[in-house]
Amino acid sequence: MSLRRRTPSAKGFTLIEVLIVILVIAVLAAIVIPRLLMAGRRSKEAVLRDTIRGLRLGVATFQADTGLYPTDLADLTVTVSPAQGTDELGNVRNINAGDFRGPYFVHPNGGLPEDPITGAIDWNYSTTPPHVGDVRSNATGTTLEGIAYGDL
Repeated sequence: MSLRRRTPSAKGFTLIEVLIVILVIAVLAAIVIPRLLMAGRRSKEAVLRDTIRGLRLGVATFQADTGLYPTDLADLTVTVSPAQGTDELGNVRNINAGDFRGPYFVHPNGGLPEDPITGAIDWNYSTTPPHVGDVRSNATGTTLEGIAYGDL
């Protein structure tokens, strides 16, 4: 009776070796793929925070220059003084054109930016007391930290 032995020159992998490699790849994919998917959401949230910060800064600068808040968020992007603004009580008053130094927000595509979460230009801008000049996102849902998009 002769026993066949595998010679060192034999080529190929055993089934067990192939299954172990597949298992290792599956474990690595299970770790990496969710992180990659969250990176897209994290970047959208970072853009949202940065855009809101820029819009709020524009509103604050508009108010510091003119003494009034813009009546519409689009007033931040104009190059010529709007005729009217809103005071802290929500009353519409005339703007002294000499005080206007706009535009107070410049977007590469012109106009206002899209909300990165909703994909639309649908910012919530308040001209009623006590929140005159407040800019928020209209997006529903929460950030990865659990904060509502509208509360950023």
